[in-house]
Amino acid sequence: MRNTDISRYLVRALIVLLVAGIAVAPVLGEEQQEKDLSVFRTGDTSHPLDLDTLMDERDKLIEDYRKSADFTGKVIGSGDPVIPDNATIVAYGFSFDKNGIPHEMIAVSQENTDVSQLLEKANQWYNDTIANPSDGAVKVSSEGWPLIGFGQNYYGAEPYGLIEHNFETYWNSYETDPTRDFFVIKQIWAMDPGFHRYREQGSKWVNERGLSYIDWSVSTLGNPALHDRSPRGTPTGPTTVSISLNPAPALTWSFLLNSVTMSDESDPVIKRAEWDYAFSGPDAVSTLQSWSPGSTVCVDAPTAGGQYDLAYLYAEGTFVDPTSWPLYQYYYIYTYWNTWVSY
Repeated sequence: MRNTDISRYLVRALIVLLVAGIAVAPVLGEEQQEKDLSVFRTGDTSHPLDLDTLMDERDKLIEDYRKSADFTGKVIGSGDPVIPDNATIVAYGFSFDKNGIPHEMIAVSQENTDVSQLLEKANQWYNDTIANPSDGAVKVSSEGWPLIGFGQNYYGAEPYGLIEHNFETYWNSYETDPTRDFFVIKQIWAMDPGFHRYREQGSKWVNERGLSYIDWSVSTLGNPALHDRSPRGTPTGPTTVSISLNPAPALTWSFLLNSVTMSDESDPVIKRAEWDYAFSGPDAVSTLQSWSPGSTVCVDAPTAGGQYDLAYLYAEGTFVDPTSWPLYQYYYIYTYWNTWVSY
């Protein structure tokens, strides 16, 4: 970023801070910060956002929150999105809700993608999370498992499809052993094929296969161990998949599985919870499909405050052009999060 751009950016940021509290609709290319502990930025393919700058702003907000009267002293969870070289950041947001839970959002566009749909999602996040947060938008913790972080990642690649890759991080507050901690990550992700997402633009691309995993081996907390994961086996839709993760009290949720078979490919030796997704019905290949698997890790409790890597999250969507037979054309979209916790 040039010095003149930095100056303009600082002036805008100062003006926004002076009018904090006034609801202002997001405008492309402008910076919004309606509350002291919130940030929202939008750009486009001609004026992309810089990841390092965004992370610096976010880290400053977290530091300010820790110094505020609202800070309860509890563990904070978040993540660093990983952006491919051929992608552009078109929107970013970060905010603490009234319960002190951080919400993070990033929207990423691949080359030649119409960013209007991504900006629509980003602006909806802004309205729900920062401008006019409703009770429904405030994340609620489960008994014994306070929610400590929430992230959303939208990755659009026209004409192939869109991947949404989100996460929720929970910490077990019932653990009585001061030398260890348990965390759960709920990996919430979806594949939206071009045939559905970009149909008006003539896309024929459909869902082919999916892969997701939670890799605990990267944790810088001591001795990470894959403690639990769910679902196990090979659930096949249409059905409702029920998730239950230990230790007690079990953290539970459920999601609908359409004409897709999930295969548990987890490996405790390499400390990875992994699932494969095979599509079997025409309804599943041509429409938006979403899943919410999860996993628990057991780690050594840190002896000092600071930020520690927790898990590497990966979600991959494979799309196919069914009209390209006999030499089918495939396209892969990869999305990543480096999640962490701060004591």
